[in-house]
Amino acid sequence: MKLLLSIAPVLFLLNPSSVAGQGFVYPVGNPDQRPTHILPSANSYRITRDFMETNQLHTGVDLENGVEGGQVRSIGPGSVSLRLDTASSKGFGNVVMIRHDLPDGTFYSVYAHLQDGSVAVNIGDHVDARTPIGSVDCTGHTESTSGTTCPSNNGPGPHLHFAVKRTAILGCAYLARCNSGEVAADYVNPLDFIESHLSAAFPLLGTDMPSISGEFAIASYQFIAQQFTLTQAVQVTTINLQMSGFGTDQFTVWVTNSIGPGTTLSNVLLQKNLTFPNTGGGINGQTVSAATNLSLNPGTYFLIVSATQTLVTQGWITSTTVLPSTVGSVSDQAFSTFSSRGSTNTLFPPASIFSTPAEFRTAFQIFGVPLQ
Repeated sequence: MKLLLSIAPVLFLLNPSSVAGQGFVYPVGNPDQRPTHILPSANSYRITRDFMETNQLHTGVDLENGVEGGQVRSIGPGSVSLRLDTASSKGFGNVVMIRHDLPDGTFYSVYAHLQDGSVAVNIGDHVDARTPIGSVDCTGHTESTSGTTCPSNNGPGPHLHFAVKRTAILGCAYLARCNSGEVAADYVNPLDFIESHLSAAFPLLGTDMPSISGEFAIASYQFIAQQFTLTQAVQVTTINLQMSGFGTDQFTVWVTNSIGPGTTLSNVLLQKNLTFPNTGGGINGQTVSAATNLSLNPGTYFLIVSATQTLVTQGWITSTTVLPSTVGSVSDQAFSTFSSRGSTNTLFPPASIFSTPAEFRTAFQIFGVPLQ
């Protein structure tokens, strides 16, 4: 008899503006037009300091139109990872940072010098493209090239310092003026980033992808299965897993519609070999991507990770948050085969005897498009 394990799923609804394919927008002015160096422009804001300008290594771009109070918006779907006020931000004034998990990696967008009392989001909030974050102002340390000031605090040069980076720390406005430990390669040109993600895909379903968290060890006697449920048919193009490892051993990712004794190859919808990332093992996570072209109908599925390794300091990172989704839900716990060595089906892991749910869910994201 086939062992079908299930957990009551939790469904989170997603704002239509963040459905896959909607793309990123610009943070101020016209959301669909790139700012330029002169005014007037189609965006209505101009660039007063460029990315990595001069020997000071400016980490973002400064955008202004000579007026305080303009709306600042999120450039794309993500979660608020940091919010600081002027007293705590070391020159950034009121500042917000948002984490964006994408098929090409995890990025963080930074919005600085926001107006007192205008910040509209908090740490942990989910935001979509165009979600209001705050207003342009002069809080923190600002410099002016236009000669304008903010009446609210008489600060020079109301503008938005806008940056996109690969690290989760706030960092600095100028790399040459601080010792954050970051390098230029930790930052990307923020306007080029938006332009290259104007039609970016967003996760259809999944979790956050922590860079540091707990892990489920993956070995010859321990396999992990994460259940998810689809309420709508989807075409899957990429599956991202947050893994830890040493960059040498391989693991196998499976997508099945059942697990446990009685499961056969007919239940396997995807089987792909990947390599553990080189994170130094343990609780340090990095994204591993599996490209696919997989059509899934509404139903319950299992994302399984297995390996033949005996070293158990490589594994699948655990998550803390389920992403909003309009196409389905993620079970809040994962299943494990862990009991004793040799007790699992090493020749065909999906048919192993999986235990009662483990304590945490795993970190993964599924990308693709909903099907009508």
